[in-house]
Amino acid sequence: MGKLDADNFISGNHKIVRNVNRSAVLNLVRERQPVSRAALSTLSNLNKSTVLSIVRELLEEKLIYETRNGESTWWQEKPDKLIAIHTQSLSTKLQLLRKFEAEFFLN
Repeated sequence: MGKLDADNFISGNHKIVRNVNRSAVLNLVRERQPVSRAALSTLSNLNKSTVLSIVRELLEEKLIYETRNGESTWWQEKPDKLIAIHTQSLSTKLQLLRKFEAEFFLN
């Protein structure tokens, strides 16, 4: 049995965890849309910075979009923008499925 390359092992684990977290956030958006980033953080038990980073990536990839603002509260001057999944076209859904299958199973 060969030596374990610790650098590749750690990098590979990071990618798997990242893909699992992305899938979890995307699934929560699908189930709860429209939903705020704060709610995603609470529901997923992920750090706010992790959720913000994942949401930013998904927005850049145009898999989700920002929709109307949530309700403002007495402690929050500016309400959170809510996010939702693009559901206008079947190709977006197929692209989403292929992308996550490829990332999860090939990495």
